[in-house]
Amino acid sequence: MSRTGVITRVMRTSFLLCLFCIVAAGSLFAADPDPSQATKETPFVNSLGMKFVPVPIEGGPTGRQRLIFSVWVTRVQDYEAFAKETNRDWRTPDFSQGPTDPAVNVSWDDAQSFCQWLNAHEQAARLLPAEWGYRLPSDHEWSCAAGIGDREDAAKLPVEKSGKIDGAFPWGNQWPPPKGAGNYAGEEMRPAVAAGKYGYTKDVIAGYEDGFVNTSPVGSFAANRFGLFDTGGNVWQWCEDWLNKRQIDHVLRGASWGDYERRRLLLSHRYQSTPGGRAPTFGFRCVLAISGVKRPLGDVAAVEPKAPAAPAAPAVSGAPKSPSHAPAPAAKSPPPSKQIEPFLEPALNAILAPLGENPQMPRIPVEKLRASLGAGVVTAKTPAQQRIYQCAIAVCDALTNGMDERAQARAAAIASGLLPSISTGGSIVKTAPLRGWDAGHAGDAIRQKQKDEREYADKQAKDVSNFADSAAYKAWVAKTTILRDNAMDLYSKLVQFEAADSLAEGAR
Repeated sequence: MSRTGVITRVMRTSFLLCLFCIVAAGSLFAADPDPSQATKETPFVNSLGMKFVPVPIEGGPTGRQRLIFSVWVTRVQDYEAFAKETNRDWRTPDFSQGPTDPAVNVSWDDAQSFCQWLNAHEQAARLLPAEWGYRLPSDHEWSCAAGIGDREDAAKLPVEKSGKIDGAFPWGNQWPPPKGAGNYAGEEMRPAVAAGKYGYTKDVIAGYEDGFVNTSPVGSFAANRFGLFDTGGNVWQWCEDWLNKRQIDHVLRGASWGDYERRRLLLSHRYQSTPGGRAPTFGFRCVLAISGVKRPLGDVAAVEPKAPAAPAAPAVSGAPKSPSHAPAPAAKSPPPSKQIEPFLEPALNAILAPLGENPQMPRIPVEKLRASLGAGVVTAKTPAQQRIYQCAIAVCDALTNGMDERAQARAAAIASGLLPSISTGGSIVKTAPLRGWDAGHAGDAIRQKQKDEREYADKQAKDVSNFADSAAYKAWVAKTTILRDNAMDLYSKLVQFEAADSLAEGAR
């Protein structure tokens, strides 16, 4: 080859290499994906490979807000990344799972922690716009995603709506379900059920078979009209809401691989468990939303946005809508100190109350509040507001740490036999009518009864004294007193931070 040919070949190769680099650079440094642009055909994909698509929400506190749902329930590979990075203890089920099976044995508390971790992880890496955040769907949002939200009253409690829409299943209205309807307890589970392997599954759906004895990989069955998989079957999915006014159990929706009863497979059926409850049939699905910011859903909205209260000028055809058409902002929530206030005294009392009483009483509402305050850090607009929410979270942590210390002290006291009886109930001597010969010895019986009661009272006082003098009790009192003082100091600082921010806001 001539020298000219060699030079030409080198130049051509260099040009192709430069072109390749330009294309590669364009793909590497392209603009970050925008959740607000997600569609069913082009979902938003996060750092874990979870895909999110828009779902129109009508009614309820988040009606007409921009909201995108994960097309899958959270997978083993997603939750495993969180568990490994946070050193979280995660008990796997007694059956094998693949990386794309749904994560199970996950409590409501676990799901909240996952969402908080994912928010922090992607915000720190600048992979998520600051105003967006991951969370669990509300009960009404889940109904909208399942296609029955317009048939339920968003203002009612979940327990009041459970099972009220008869004949509405993920696949339609027929029973039993048709082939490929979803992962439920079908004929393939009959040998395991007969052997009593799964105590929570007593029977199967006669004549139905889905091919999976336990969980199935997400996406194994058809998606619904919004592009969401497993809105029925595979695993129960945690929602944000309490089931009822008692606020003991949270809601789960969708049924699981272990369910066979017709009523449980209804889209409107609600199941429930405590925030710490775990089961091999429990999982969760995340949503991604703009906290506190309302945006019309555009092409995915079921109806047009409501007209503004004030009359607007006629719009010019083809012209962009005026900002006056935007919905009014949501009502301002109370400052974090006011949100903490109702739980402050009960939590402090629980830390210092007698050990015989329940040390976990206020913990659930405090942890729920902490989760909502975490979302406030994400949506805070200024460094001062971020500091306020972080201080509020620290107050909640100090309170729950105090309750943890108390629970540990109680366990140690029980183990060492130091915990005194807190019974102040009546006589320890059984009282019975005195008849016949016993009646003549009534005085002796009464005197013996009084003697036994004095001995019992003396022993109880001695037990209390021994426990009060024990090193374990004294260490616990010292530690919880410090924790209580820390919580009060943090709360005082929180009030000061809020006052300073309020003054600064007024000056602006």
